[in-house]
Amino acid sequence: MFVIPYLGFVCVLYLYYKEDLPFRKIIFAFLVVFLGFLIGTHAIESFLVSYGRVDISSLSVITLNFSLDKLWLGLGLLFLWENWQKMKWGVSWDLWVTPLVILLGIVVLGLMSGWLILDFPKSGLMTFLLWFTRQVFFVVLPEELFFRGFIQQEAVKVFPQKTGMVLFGVAVLFALSHGINSGFPYILAGGLAYGFVYYRSGGNVLYSSITHLIYNSVHYLVFVYQT
Repeated sequence: MFVIPYLGFVCVLYLYYKEDLPFRKIIFAFLVVFLGFLIGTHAIESFLVSYGRVDISSLSVITLNFSLDKLWLGLGLLFLWENWQKMKWGVSWDLWVTPLVILLGIVVLGLMSGWLILDFPKSGLMTFLLWFTRQVFFVVLPEELFFRGFIQQEAVKVFPQKTGMVLFGVAVLFALSHGINSGFPYILAGGLAYGFVYYRSGGNVLYSSITHLIYNSVHYLVFVYQT
């Protein structure tokens, strides 16, 4: 079974560059989300698949390991590098001010409603670094590639005169993917912020990914969600 994730990674890399392939974006987005789901839900038990002792001859014994994390990391860094080169630092002020205002609103309303509970300071730098790495490559990038890089981008092409409707619709889908609970309106607001940043940046997923990562990091470092 360990061959399946490797084949998936190879397909993702191939689709990343195969511009003329029909349904390339759909298959690419599905594979990224599916592989991220497998690892995130521990369907693949760890990033390191080990077969332990392997007899390669009558005199030689080795430990055979398959490191899935290096493949994910390599794919993520490739994506970040290519989109980093496209970033424009002289962007309009509302690209960052608007999502920060939305974040402030989420925090204030979340605290008032009891959905967010102050939980600061948190201890454990290594725990945060592990969480941060997992967020970048297995949560933020797969979600932004799928919801903004694929659904929003293609929906805008279908409804070019109804950008606001598209942003709201994608944000609703994004919130629904996290479940219907007390946090739904706040996740919806976050989805609107990510969609707005993606739109205002000219369709660069890296901008929306940075915004998404900032939101999640604030929640991780300062708050705990109501259970």
